[in-house]
Amino acid sequence: MSEFTAAWGILDGFYKDPASGKLLYGPLQPQYKDYLTTMASWYKKGLIDPEFASTDAKGLTTKLQNELVGTTYGSLGSIIGNTTTLARTKNPNFSLIGVKPPIGPNRQTH
Repeated sequence: MSEFTAAWGILDGFYKDPASGKLLYGPLQPQYKDYLTTMASWYKKGLIDPEFASTDAKGLTTKLQNELVGTTYGSLGSIIGNTTTLARTKNPNFSLIGVKPPIGPNRQTH
C-alpha cells in the first residue's frame, strides 16, 4: 500500500525532500496520519482486499486473472506481463493499463 503515499507528498521510508533538501522519514510526517486514515476508510468500505498483506505472487496472479483486483503495481516483465498472457486465455479482452499517480487530498500529484 505504500505506493499511495506519494499522493500525500511523502514516501513510506526515508527520502530527500525536494523542496527543503532535508532527509525525512515519511511515517513521521503529519501527512502520514491522513494517508493512514484514508487507507483505513478504504479498507472498511471494502476497496482494499482484506488479504492484501498475505497474498503471494501466485495468489495475486489468480485474483488478477479472475478480475477480482482493481489495482496493483509491478513491472511489465514480471507479474503484470505473465498475468496478462494467462488471463487472456479466459478473457481475450483482458488488459492491464498504466495509470497516472493518485491525486492527493490537496488535488495534487507528486
